[in-house]
Amino acid sequence: MIVQQPSIGSGGKDAFGQPTVGWTQYVTQWASVSPLRGRELEAAQQRYGEVTHEVVTRSEKQGITPDMRILWKKSNSTV
Repeated sequence: MIVQQPSIGSGGKDAFGQPTVGWTQYVTQWASVSPLRGRELEAAQQRYGEVTHEVVTRSEKQGITPDMRILWKKSNSTV
């Protein structure tokens, strides 16, 4: 599994001249990923994510935060 952190401005600029978010690698490590039941709900134009997978690591790297994402088997997931 690869954990990536957002990198503001590294993705260039959008049509309005605002910096876009790119992603840089934070750490690569072993992980056990197990599917859980879950779904994403949309209410009052707000998205509420539910847990869909459990990720277990033996991480030596501290500081993984909710603004990061996980790359696993060619898919992206938020932390």
